[in-house]
Amino acid sequence: RREGTTIYSMDFSSGTLEMVSRFEREFLSFAFSVINSRGLIVITGPNACPSLLLQKIWLQEDCNQEIPYLDENDIKELIVNHGACEIQQLGPWSRFILVTTGGHPQLAHARVRNLQSQNWPPVKTLSLLQMADLQQERDLARRRLMEEMPSESARLVAYRLSLITGQFSRPIAVRLAELAPAVRLPGEAFDTLVGPWIEKVAPDMYRVSPLLQNAGDKNLSPVETRAVHETVALNIAQRRTLSPHDFSTALVHAMIAKSGMAL
Repeated sequence: RREGTTIYSMDFSSGTLEMVSRFEREFLSFAFSVINSRGLIVITGPNACPSLLLQKIWLQEDCNQEIPYLDENDIKELIVNHGACEIQQLGPWSRFILVTTGGHPQLAHARVRNLQSQNWPPVKTLSLLQMADLQQERDLARRRLMEEMPSESARLVAYRLSLITGQFSRPIAVRLAELAPAVRLPGEAFDTLVGPWIEKVAPDMYRVSPLLQNAGDKNLSPVETRAVHETVALNIAQRRTLSPHDFSTALVHAMIAKSGMAL
């Protein structure tokens, strides 16, 4: 309770709020019961709440709030909450975690737990290349992908997209889905991934969740992996103008693919 208000928390991180349609009557009954008792419902998930559902519980679009990744101060608080006592080490620890996780909450939490289990070693003894704890989280995420995405087509698109460095557009995603072996209904397969696995960062701009990064290395054949990298490199290189970031991204993908055409 907070100031006499009861707060209910619901998490849809394993799916989308469209799932509510399966038990809409029960959800609406619960929601109005909480509202009538002057309570609050906090719902977390990878997507915004659908407009139709908001209308049915008399809420406006602005009740949707996008929560950004953790910043350095958030990570410092997380470290303190896990029992770190050496205040002078908070800065180095938080920066190390931010650099190695990108501020992704699940990965940052895994890294904090790992440092806690080591009794908070000095940062100078740590390596940016030590990824065992993060890899464990990514392996769990991949198993979750297999459970939540029974469609082999969607998983194939996810693995191909996981090889992309930086942001990408929907047309690139569809183009990768069309590589051999081609995916039927590539746009539909991509749309099912947006939210928990593919994050929308701007209109028609996306990025792969850090939980899924490079999953394709373990699940695609070398030939298919090379085709993905070459396609991404060529797609970027064919643009009329390139930013420094675009150029470096295209170069990295071309070098990985060993593509004479892209280079």
